[in-house]
Amino acid sequence: MLFSGKGKHRRPSKAVRAIAVAGVTGVAVAAPLMA
Repeated sequence: MLFSGKGKHRRPSKAVRAIAVAGVTGVAVAAPLMA
């Protein structure tokens, strides 16, 4: 990933979680439109 050299088992930052939540929400909204 982006920071593969810094250790992967650390607490994810709030930005990473916000991006993940936005991605999941986007998929949930787009799935019915694409179907």
